[in-house]
Amino acid sequence: MAQIRAALLNFLALTVLVTFVISQRPCNLYCDENDASTLGLGHGGVKGSTGSPGKRGGKGDRGAKGDKGDVGECQCNIGSSLEDKLQILEDDKDRTDRILSSCRAIRDETSKRSNGVYYVQDTNGIRYPVYCDMAVGGGGWTLVASIHENNIRSTGRCSVGDRWSSETGNEVGSHVGAENWMNLNTFGDVGSATSDDYKNHAYFDLQARDVMIWQVPNDTPLVNYSSAAYVQYHTSNGFLSRFGGNLYHLYNDHFPIKSGTIRRPNDNGPAISVVFDKGDGEEVLRHFGPNIQAEIEPGYLQFRVINYEGSVFALCPGTRTKPNRGNNEHHCIGSTADHRDVTYCGDFSSFAHQGYGTGTRWDADMVLLKTTYLVFYR
Repeated sequence: MAQIRAALLNFLALTVLVTFVISQRPCNLYCDENDASTLGLGHGGVKGSTGSPGKRGGKGDRGAKGDKGDVGECQCNIGSSLEDKLQILEDDKDRTDRILSSCRAIRDETSKRSNGVYYVQDTNGIRYPVYCDMAVGGGGWTLVASIHENNIRSTGRCSVGDRWSSETGNEVGSHVGAENWMNLNTFGDVGSATSDDYKNHAYFDLQARDVMIWQVPNDTPLVNYSSAAYVQYHTSNGFLSRFGGNLYHLYNDHFPIKSGTIRRPNDNGPAISVVFDKGDGEEVLRHFGPNIQAEIEPGYLQFRVINYEGSVFALCPGTRTKPNRGNNEHHCIGSTADHRDVTYCGDFSSFAHQGYGTGTRWDADMVLLKTTYLVFYR
């Protein structure tokens, strides 16, 4: 693109120079309605009279040079105006200079309608790239975070990489973990959001109304985020507006991820119904073990839940806990680092309680263990 721009600018500069030399007066780069539409050249001089005949065989003298023709009118529209020729550069300038706050703003205020990476700007003027979904439910969804489990085996519980629970192990009595659900940290990269945990400025800065979740296989390239998702669902009732406009405020101001003082079931957070855009509730359920399937309902996002032992979990994607049930470690993600049972500690909590990817008893199948949850706002 840079080489094309440079070549185009050189061409335009040459066009202006040639026009000046031919017409002997400069053109305005931006023509107005009074400018000529064609290049006016000087009229040819009048041919001089023939000289007197010379001696036989001799050539007559050359006639006098005709008067110089009038200078033609300036040309500022050789085929199309220079302003039109510069439009591609102006469009490219808009892409870099006109930075909006969210994918929804891009959808509403520009002609952009393709899924992909766009630059947005937060309330502090910080520019950063985000992935935008411009298709689901009219588009305008901003990717703000991703949660995946890099090592759920016994040696990897609450270890390095578990940014949504704890990277320093299980710490009974600490009451908190990494606290990334409630702080201003950012980490990861939008292009590798399915290979590592990811969180951008929009998570805590953007004012939104709804949340969307995509369940995508780990290590999916960015260009395939949408097509590879095997389940997609979103809220549609604007619930975030009641809790500060984003998950940062929901957790900080209403449902903190801290154990020790809250108890189930009265302190469980809200369960918000979702609309399925790809897949359905059965697709969500079937990847959990049969024991936990009997204790949960699909079709919801539930926030800040507590299990029987008092452990706190941040988000139950696609499900909610049935009344009087409390084995939430087997279907909810993100947590503190304060667990009586170390197998509850990790970004995917206790999805592999008794086996690894078996899909039996309380254990999730391998598809779910190798899934990344992509979190969007709109």
